[in-house]
Amino acid sequence: MVDWLRARNVKVDAALNAAGIDLALVDEAQDFVPLASYVAFFEQAAEATGIQHLGLKIGKIEDPANLGLMGTLFMSAPSLVDALNYFTQHLHVMQEGTLNRLTLCGDTAEIEYRVLDASILTRRQDAEFSIAANTSFVDAFSGGRLRPREVHLEHSCQGTYADYQNYFRCDVFFDQPTNRLIYDREGFNHRNPASRPMLAELISEHFARSSRNEATVCDLTGRVQMLLGGGLSREADVAEELRMSVSTLFRRLKAEGKSFRQLALEERMVRARRMLLATDRPIVDIALMLGYSESSSFTRAFRKVTGMTPNSYRRAPAQGMSA
Repeated sequence: MVDWLRARNVKVDAALNAAGIDLALVDEAQDFVPLASYVAFFEQAAEATGIQHLGLKIGKIEDPANLGLMGTLFMSAPSLVDALNYFTQHLHVMQEGTLNRLTLCGDTAEIEYRVLDASILTRRQDAEFSIAANTSFVDAFSGGRLRPREVHLEHSCQGTYADYQNYFRCDVFFDQPTNRLIYDREGFNHRNPASRPMLAELISEHFARSSRNEATVCDLTGRVQMLLGGGLSREADVAEELRMSVSTLFRRLKAEGKSFRQLALEERMVRARRMLLATDRPIVDIALMLGYSESSSFTRAFRKVTGMTPNSYRRAPAQGMSA
């Protein structure tokens, strides 16, 4: 992104500083930029350039192979399903805290992108970039033969609906639970005549080694928070994902001074804050999406945590945040 902006004579130093990113770190490309800082930089850059849909513009990628090993891996895969599975498997080596998932269901193929850290409230540019980049990858792999049937975005419409429809050339839906591309499944198993399976396996193994070498031990609280942010909500599902019993999960969380109920409530409230600030959904809809049977129950819980009602929080000018 920095190179894209510099090529257009945009001075990025101020936006990097505002996001708390060291310019030397970007130039040397020797370490990860924390996800929260990266997302904040995207928003700062859009504001500095006045480009409302900066993410969509940068996400228009003509040749994924020009993006380095990950792009080469994608374009070398035997089929589009293989390419997307490689991408899903190894994305965490290059970008922490996000989910990029392919789901094949009936006659559809769905590509989902989501930031797992629900505390990152303002993230529209990142969402639009990631969905646009996924579209570009599929378009390049299929030679332009595959176009999405629908696009779902978790934020409200910014600008005009035509901006999005003209870009994706399909129906676009806003204020959705996640960011998603929906394709006709036909064509996703088409064999790639330019595939280089040996090269793909070699690059995949390189990423796998990098993942093993950089693996760190994460406390259980952090792992549970990531799973809750990724969409799991039931303690049984979280325990199964962590390969432990529910009783073991509760015991180990207690040893870290936490409880599952507390973490689940915190994640709920973070999601509530994001939806209140980033979407125009009615309070009753947000309450139902968060699992509350009545909006009054949600309002009581939200006020207990934040000291404000949902409506007051959404209207508060001090927040100064938009999708």
